[in-house]
Amino acid sequence: MPAPKRKPGARSTQKDMMDRHKEIRLAVEMGQGDVATWIQEKFGFGPRTARRDLAAIKRADPAWWKKHVSEQRGIVNGVSASDGHMPARPELEEAIAGVVVLEKLTGGLLSIARRQTTRVVKQTERLLSRADEDRVKVLRRFIQLRHQPSRITERQTIAFGRIVEAHLKGLAVDIAYARHDEPAAAPLESAGKARKAMPRRRVGPVCLFHAKRSWYLLARVLEGKSSGELRQFKLDRIERIDLATHPFHAPADFDLDAHLEGAWEMFHRGPGSNESIRVVVEFDPLFARTISETLWHSTQQTEPLPGGGLRFTATVNGFDEILWWVLQMGSHARVIEPAELRTLVAKELEATRRLYA
Repeated sequence: MPAPKRKPGARSTQKDMMDRHKEIRLAVEMGQGDVATWIQEKFGFGPRTARRDLAAIKRADPAWWKKHVSEQRGIVNGVSASDGHMPARPELEEAIAGVVVLEKLTGGLLSIARRQTTRVVKQTERLLSRADEDRVKVLRRFIQLRHQPSRITERQTIAFGRIVEAHLKGLAVDIAYARHDEPAAAPLESAGKARKAMPRRRVGPVCLFHAKRSWYLLARVLEGKSSGELRQFKLDRIERIDLATHPFHAPADFDLDAHLEGAWEMFHRGPGSNESIRVVVEFDPLFARTISETLWHSTQQTEPLPGGGLRFTATVNGFDEILWWVLQMGSHARVIEPAELRTLVAKELEATRRLYA
């Protein structure tokens, strides 16, 4: 049971303090995690006295402190980031997730936020023991994540930072956005006539997400004919972005997966974009196993065909993305339905054939 709260003004004798410090040292050596809380519960102290005891132990025996506390990355100068509480050391599996995997992501999808993620990795590493650090070094070489290459530009980095700032401050942003058929402009920070002439639009940032090798902003349009609509903006096409004075708070319960539920991957557009479309594609035996082993869409269903082939069925709300997915399978895939998609595939294949005629 926890010790009763000490009476205000009660003082410890020198012997009491020495005995208490011995118990605290023993608890640390036995692997006690949150030592500051343990001191409070064991001796009935408040947080300030617990931190004072830890600081006194460090001053009295720096060598012991370095061996049993500093090397375990628990408390620095008697006070941890959690106001005197020693964080429990993570298990090795947690170290893998917090250090190895995050470090690998920092080199790929999260490279646009490298500074922030690198800081998290270093903070996590401080919680590891020497033995765990050696094991993590081995796992760094063993666990590999292969990313889709992402071209991170100055324009993306600036836009990313300002969008995050706007979200944290609860503000909308004013952006100048280039369409996909417009030539690329100068870097975002540069002044130029073309960029100044580009119309601005005010949007409220709802979320940032990475897909198809690029970063995108999903935002609610706040002005003009499309006011109220959710639109996607590719960060690399944002020619200029400034924080607006207009307040905007993203919905706390927004779910990107639910928003994109009907899309093949990330776009709601193309023929039939306002309806649910059942798509059936048959694959030959060479591709059948690969297709069945991968989750391509949340609605997909597969069934084997005589001879080793596979029938793939999914429900989407647009043809654009699934059209290119079918085309990349070449002669190994054949659209069964709908007829509109079969026609689109045939037209693209004919146009490609003419290129090589």
